[in-house]
Amino acid sequence: MNANHIILETKGLCKNFGALRAVDLVDLQIARGRVHSIIGPNGAGKTTLFNLLTGFLPVTHGKILFNGAEITHVPPHRISKMGIARSFQITSIFPDLTVYENIRIAIQSRTRSNYSFLMNFKNLQGVEAKVGQLLEELGLSKKADKIAKNLSYGERRAIDIGIALATEPNLLLLDEPTSGMSEEESSRVIGLIKDISAKLTVVLIEHNIDVVLSISDIVTVMHQGQIIAEGRPEAIQENQEVQEAYLGGY
Repeated sequence: MNANHIILETKGLCKNFGALRAVDLVDLQIARGRVHSIIGPNGAGKTTLFNLLTGFLPVTHGKILFNGAEITHVPPHRISKMGIARSFQITSIFPDLTVYENIRIAIQSRTRSNYSFLMNFKNLQGVEAKVGQLLEELGLSKKADKIAKNLSYGERRAIDIGIALATEPNLLLLDEPTSGMSEEESSRVIGLIKDISAKLTVVLIEHNIDVVLSISDIVTVMHQGQIIAEGRPEAIQENQEVQEAYLGGY
């Protein structure tokens, strides 16, 4: 793969927890403009890998490169400002604030004024315009004044993704974006991810194999901390080693 086409890369990445190696010599390349899914049985090391990529866990061995620059030991807040955003398995929204306020706070965190009560009116107008645009993209414009905790689970997940998008990332990491959703809610989030992927690179951890097959350009399969297969969805679906790793299902 041409180096200019790679947005994120790991080289020999390892994470030990005592005697347990949760991520074991992972070499991963994420191409720009793709939807790249990372799948594997429970305990395969997927979320640990995400935590390494975003600085939430220290790396034991190996390197992480973002846009060609090493970020192995860069703290989470700096990684975020460099253009990597993520959502979590558990939503990180402010449940007692409105949908609008959740998105506005995330957008304001990227302005020079941050949380200043003396923000210039023109800057405030700019923030409001961005909030409106993002709510439209999320399909939440009609729910802007609703308290977040009163929305459906799928809508709260959409807010969580919106908070990540508010930081204007180049790379978006989504951890189990359809977990616990109804089929209707899953379809809505899949549509949202497809729309997002037209503008930036998306990497997701996902247990729902139907979601993975329908949305991914590339699939990486992890098992016991290692990558055991990688390729296009149709090739992964037919891979014997992957089928053996998944005996017993997701």
